[in-house]
Amino acid sequence: MEVAISQHEAQELNAFALFQASKKQYGAAALAFYGLHVANPRFPDYLCQAATNLRLAGQYSQADQLFIYLLEKYEKRYSHFMEAGLCKLELREFDSACTYFSTAYSLNKTEHAAVWSGVALRRAGRFTPALQQFEIALQHNPQSVAARIEMAGCYEGLKEFDRATELYSALLDDDQIGSQPFLFNRLGLCLEKEDHRDRLSNLLDSERYYQNLDAAYAVVSTILWGLRLNKGLKDELLLPFIAKFFHERAVIDAVTLYLTSKLCNSRSYCRNYRSIIASDPYGADALKILDVYTLDSIQSILTTVKFKSVEEGIDVICDKIESGTPFSLVRLGDGEGNFLASRLNPNSIFLAAQNQRILRNWFGDGVKHIDVYSRLAADVSDAVEGADLVGVPNSSRILYELTNDPRGYWGVYFSAYYAAMKVSEKEFISPNVHLHIFQSEKFISALRSTQSVNTITCHRGFGPLLRANIGVTRGVDLIVPGEMGVPEMTAECKQGDHYPETYSAIISSITGFEPGSIVLVAAGICGKAYVNFAKRAGCVGLDIGAIVDYFMGVKTRKIFYDSNFQASHHRVLQEHGNRGELR
Repeated sequence: MEVAISQHEAQELNAFALFQASKKQYGAAALAFYGLHVANPRFPDYLCQAATNLRLAGQYSQADQLFIYLLEKYEKRYSHFMEAGLCKLELREFDSACTYFSTAYSLNKTEHAAVWSGVALRRAGRFTPALQQFEIALQHNPQSVAARIEMAGCYEGLKEFDRATELYSALLDDDQIGSQPFLFNRLGLCLEKEDHRDRLSNLLDSERYYQNLDAAYAVVSTILWGLRLNKGLKDELLLPFIAKFFHERAVIDAVTLYLTSKLCNSRSYCRNYRSIIASDPYGADALKILDVYTLDSIQSILTTVKFKSVEEGIDVICDKIESGTPFSLVRLGDGEGNFLASRLNPNSIFLAAQNQRILRNWFGDGVKHIDVYSRLAADVSDAVEGADLVGVPNSSRILYELTNDPRGYWGVYFSAYYAAMKVSEKEFISPNVHLHIFQSEKFISALRSTQSVNTITCHRGFGPLLRANIGVTRGVDLIVPGEMGVPEMTAECKQGDHYPETYSAIISSITGFEPGSIVLVAAGICGKAYVNFAKRAGCVGLDIGAIVDYFMGVKTRKIFYDSNFQASHHRVLQEHGNRGELR
C-alpha cells in the first residue's frame, strides 16, 4: 500500500537513511529506506537499499526475503542481483549466490561480477570453475588484485601450492598494493606446505616481511614458523607487534611456545616478552603454567616411565583376547591431555581455553560449558587410572608438538604428565599403537578366534564389514556422533549430540555385552570411558581410534595416504581371508 508523503518529507527521510548508514546504524537505515519504498513502490532502489542495510546489520534471512521479492517483482537490474548475491554468500547458499552474480554479469559484463561469481564457486569448493571466472575478470582488468588473490586461494584449494606461491610473490611485487600481512602470510603457508624450508627461512630473514606483520594471525604464524625451522626470530622487530596484539589469546599461546623453546636471542628479550604477556590476565596465567610445567621436568619424568614396544603391547592384547580376560587399552593424545589438564588445574583460565578448543573440535557448535563435562572428566580419569595399557606421548612427540600448535603441545604434555602422576604400576605404550595393530597377523588371528566382536564408532558400516572380513558372525554395533571439527568426516557421521544423552545410552548398552567379547572403540574422548566400562562388563575394550576412519575410506590422518601403510593393512587382511575391501 502506497503512503503519500511530500517531496520534502521524502528528502528528509532519505537524508536520515543515508546518515544512519554512514554511522553504521544499519537497522535504522533499513527501516528508513523501507519507509521510502512503501511511499514510492515504483522505485525499487529504495527496497534494494533496505535489504542491503539489513544484510549489513547481520539480519541475513530478512534481507534475503526482501531481495527475493525485489527480484521477482521488478525488472532485472545489475546492482540488485549483485547485492542479492552478497546476501546469499552470508547465508552460505553458494550456488544461489553464483546464480545471482552470473545473472548480474549477463546484464553488465564487469570485472566485479566475474570476481564475485568466482568467489561463490570457490567457497563452494568448486575451484576449477572458480578459476575460469577469475580468468574472465582478468580479461576485463589484467591487474585485478582481487581476481589474482582469489586465484591463488583456488590453487591452494587444489593443493597446487607452487602456483599459489607464484601469484602471491607477484602480488607482493605489485606497487599498487600497500601493507599486506595477508599476502605474506599466505606465501609463508604455501612455502611450508611445499616444504620449501630455505625459502621460508629467507622470508623470516626479510625486514620487509617484519614490516608487514600488522595482524595477530601473522604474528602467530611467524612464531610457529620460527619454531618449526628451529630459527631465532628478529625479536627487536617482532616485539612491537607482540605488544600491539598481546590481548589476543592466539598470540599469547604462541609466545608460550617460543619462550619454552629458548629460541629468544637474549635474556633481555625473554624478559620483554614475559613483561608484555604478564600485563594480560590470561597471559599472566599462561606464564604460571609455563613456569610450573617446564619442558625439562616432563622430559625428566618420562625417563622414569616404562614403555612397552608396540610388538610387546600387541602380544599382551592378543593374550587377553584369546583368554577372554577383562582388559582395557586407553590411548592419550593432545585432546585428552587438554581435557585432563583442567582436572589438575581447575582454576587456570589458560588451560581452560585449551580445553574449550578441543571440546569444540569434539562436539562442535553444541559444545556446552566446561562444568557440564564434569561426569565425563571423572569417567575418563577413571578409565586412565584403571587401564591395563596406556598409550602415552613420549619426549620426541612432545618436542614435535612444541613446534606445531599450543593446544597440541600442552595437550601431549599433560597426557604424559597425567599418566605418569596418576597411573601406578601400569605399563605404557606409544599412543600410535592403533596404527599398527591391524598390521599384525597375530592380532587378526586373535580376533578371528573370538565368538563376538562389538564396535562403538560413528561409522555405521564398520562393524559388519570387519566381522565379514575376519569371519566372526556375532557382535553389536553402537553408533555415536563423530568429531564435529574433523572436515573429512561425512555429514552422516556428525548426526546427533554425543554428550550427555548418547553417552549415557551407550554406557547402558555396554553393560549388556557378553563377558569375554571384544569391544573395539573409536569414539573420541567419550571412547576412553567406553573401554573402561567394557572392561567392567568383563570384556576386552580396545581404544582403536582413527584407524576406523581409514578402513571406512575417510583419510583423517596424513599417514593414511602413505602407500606402504596401505599395503601393509591390505596384505594382512588378505592373508586372513577378507571378504571385501575394508577401505
